[in-house]
Amino acid sequence: MENEFKGTRLTLEIGDVKMTWESPYDDHSMSDILEALRGLAVGQTFLDETFVRCCGDLYENNIFLYEPEKKEDK
Repeated sequence: MENEFKGTRLTLEIGDVKMTWESPYDDHSMSDILEALRGLAVGQTFLDETFVRCCGDLYENNIFLYEPEKKEDK
């Protein structure tokens, strides 16, 4: 295939609405990907605040997997 896509593509399809974000590059950071997903979500009528709050909730609910438990000073 001569026209094979070689960059990065994210697609969010809900019902009859399909939103796609594309970039010709393949070396995006996770921050780039999250910002792209944020734009797709807003394009699908989610509130920007909802996306940001859910990212915070995801962090709070899962950070224990990566950080040692902190002991309170007594």
